[in-house]
Amino acid sequence: MSEEIRKPPAGDVPSDLLQELASVVDLVQQATRAAGKTEYAVIRPVHGLEPEAWAQLASAQALELWITVPLRPPQAEALRTILAEKERLAFQRDHDALTGLSNRGMFDRTLASEVDRAIRSHTDLSLVMIDLDHFKKVNDTYGHDCGDRVLARLGQVLKTSVRSYDTAARVGGEEFAVVLPATPSWTALILAKRILDTFRKEFFDGNGSHFNLSFSAGVSSVNLLEGKPTPSLLMKTADQALYAAKNKGRNQVLPAESKKSTTAVGLVHSQEKLFLFECKGME
Repeated sequence: MSEEIRKPPAGDVPSDLLQELASVVDLVQQATRAAGKTEYAVIRPVHGLEPEAWAQLASAQALELWITVPLRPPQAEALRTILAEKERLAFQRDHDALTGLSNRGMFDRTLASEVDRAIRSHTDLSLVMIDLDHFKKVNDTYGHDCGDRVLARLGQVLKTSVRSYDTAARVGGEEFAVVLPATPSWTALILAKRILDTFRKEFFDGNGSHFNLSFSAGVSSVNLLEGKPTPSLLMKTADQALYAAKNKGRNQVLPAESKKSTTAVGLVHSQEKLFLFECKGME
């Protein structure tokens, strides 16, 4: 298997297929490196690719050891149906039906994986815990259908506010979380405040009335933790900051307190000051 995807012969292989192949090769390489001596066989249907085009592609990408199995149309269609259903079930397993965000199970797995990655690579990792303010009152006053619309809208705001490699999740009834890899606490704090500013400008209809809503949030990061970072410790410190935001009047985002005795976490370096100044100018 090649370490690098090279350009295919001109005009023979669609560019989207080449990109898809590159992602498959990368995933297989990652799995192989992680598994040590374990060997994998990858089976994936490719629609509309003639044997001659595959031979050229395999030669260009050093994929001669990849075995091709030609399928008749009914077999190919059945396999595509099975794979599509598998993807649908996997998405259903890992995502919240109302908001489309990751669910608690997916969140727990992602957070554990990202904490391990941050420890191995010596990079930062931040977590934002979010809880809607007075959400019970929304359900009691305007009904659960209206409450569902509020939850779904917050889910949309989170989706459009984070990067592709971040993970936004619904972890409880009106509780949400955002996992931010390679992100220091001050950046996560700015992001959480921007999300709050966006969300509280939203208006909802219920029983002939219009209302808006806010949330409280806490931000923690592995660089604030004392000792070896763990998912539970990161969640605990973010939750503590969230509860502090609730106790101070809600509708705000607070950072976790650092237990470290080194330079104060509140010290902002020159580049961070410039970033904060630019953000303030955009408001």
